[in-house]
Amino acid sequence: MNAQKKKAEKIIRMAYKNGGSVNLSILKFLNNEDRISPQVIQILSVYGSMTSSQIDSNYGWDVFKLNEKGMNFVKNKMFSEE
Repeated sequence: MNAQKKKAEKIIRMAYKNGGSVNLSILKFLNNEDRISPQVIQILSVYGSMTSSQIDSNYGWDVFKLNEKGMNFVKNKMFSEE
């Protein structure tokens, strides 16, 4: 598994454990990173949606929320079990 998939998997798992969503500021803090790569965002967009409650969000989103495919992805062992 490549590094981008590992990062996406970590975010997806965090959202799942948090009831289906996770805040971008928490992700950046916990990952000790200033940004999330476009490749990771692309993977996340398959398994959930990004929404914003702040008009001036630098990313255009500040909350990642799992969709049904994302919830099933976690239940079915995710990338690390492939």
